[in-house]
Amino acid sequence: MTSLRARLLAWLMAGVVFVGAAGGWVVYRNALVEADAFFDYHLRQTALILRDQPVEYLLAPQIPRADAAYDFVVQVWSLDGVRMYQSRPHAVLPGVITLGFATVTTSGGAWRVFGVQSLTKVIQVAQPMSVRRQRAVELALETLKPFALLLPGLALLIWLAVGRALEPLQRLTALVKARRVNALEPLPDTPLPDEVRPLATALNDLLARLHAALERERAFMADAAH
Repeated sequence: MTSLRARLLAWLMAGVVFVGAAGGWVVYRNALVEADAFFDYHLRQTALILRDQPVEYLLAPQIPRADAAYDFVVQVWSLDGVRMYQSRPHAVLPGVITLGFATVTTSGGAWRVFGVQSLTKVIQVAQPMSVRRQRAVELALETLKPFALLLPGLALLIWLAVGRALEPLQRLTALVKARRVNALEPLPDTPLPDEVRPLATALNDLLARLHAALERERAFMADAAH
């Protein structure tokens, strides 16, 4: 790759992609952790709300069979271990487990469960881990959308910035190309960046030496003619 512009763009874009990928991965992992905490919070809140309801309310047919948004399953157990209610009768869940949070595996798959006890009953609220992971990934991917929108804009900004930074060098190149073969006067004294000014100075020094050499050659030829 001989183009300075192409080299700069390649290195800068590689850096942007690397930083963007690393940052996106960190954001994605953090979003998964936050999603887990979010679902645990709703498991706990659902169980605590139902704990304070009378048994008659929990067994009534109008009680919601599951939390549609999070695919929760609610169980009500008596204190002597008899299951009194389950919002999804066909869901394969374990019996009464240790109160609080637990992750259990049954023939129906893995479940995240929260249990809480009142004076008369035990409430368990469970969520399939497969659904939990799927929803967590969906939420995490939502957080990455700004990255997907930001990177193309940043790439365009880098392309414009590199082009703008190379303009003085392009102007200097155009000045040299436009000169006649016998034009040995110094290049115009135009404002140049510090990185380009040494090149212009070196070119002017070269032109000055060529001019001096030609003058000496003319003087020698004039002397020889006499």
